[in-house]
Amino acid sequence: MDSVIVQSPLLKKALGRVLHDYPGVTTSLDRLTFRAPFKSLVHRWANLVSALEEEQDVEAKAHLDLFHRTMKEELQDDLKARDDYILNRVITWNTCWMIFEPATIVFTADDKEDRALRLKSGSYITTQCGPAFALDCDYVDWDGEHFGLGSSRKLIHEFAGTKPITKLTAFPLKYHENLAEVTKTLTERGERFEALSGYRYKHYQGVAVGQGAWGPVKYNVDSRIILDTYAWNRFNPNRQISLGPLNQAVGQDNDGDDAEDRSEDEYGDASLDALLAQGTHQPRPS
Repeated sequence: MDSVIVQSPLLKKALGRVLHDYPGVTTSLDRLTFRAPFKSLVHRWANLVSALEEEQDVEAKAHLDLFHRTMKEELQDDLKARDDYILNRVITWNTCWMIFEPATIVFTADDKEDRALRLKSGSYITTQCGPAFALDCDYVDWDGEHFGLGSSRKLIHEFAGTKPITKLTAFPLKYHENLAEVTKTLTERGERFEALSGYRYKHYQGVAVGQGAWGPVKYNVDSRIILDTYAWNRFNPNRQISLGPLNQAVGQDNDGDDAEDRSEDEYGDASLDALLAQGTHQPRPS
């Protein structure tokens, strides 16, 4: 099946609840179109099943049941494969998209530093190193004056056969083997990062990152330092930290334009903000 077009107002209303806040889906359109591989329906299949069970209106239930039966026949192999992979905690490269629903909290590590990112979208692309599944994410950062959202792209390069989900370059945080511990650690680090916003005079012992002739270079520091992102941006305009608004919804670009359908709910939960705060920044020379 290449696509499915929904015209029933009753069905579109029900699907509006099933796919609430899903980027790129506007269920109020006259002709609501779903195209293969029907990612939104795979990601929200459990919601669709629940909506069918809970629907009280007889006519709406009949429309929803027809849609459910039609899509189940089309997607049953994908749904079965997805459930089997998740049960065994593995995935194939071609089916990576199944476990990455937009707004998923993604876990990754940069220079051995754990990070939590919020997924905006995932897509298959071709890079200089070959095919890859690209995860476009955002995270909470500080630009010297305000907290906001920065952008980050993670690539899962093509691999053969199956691979443990936790061995991917980035994977949904919920699959982490030490979920409670890593969530607590990242949240506490985010809170410390928030406390260091503004202008701070500290002592630092550890590794710092500077800009060398051929790119970033690391060096050891054991001295007094100044934390001042505002000054960094002022004197390093080519590498300044530029962020989007903190209440930006999934699917909205940092320039303020909607890349996909905008959520009605604002992003700004305090615990989630702390989890996504990138307290991995190492001191830079002023």
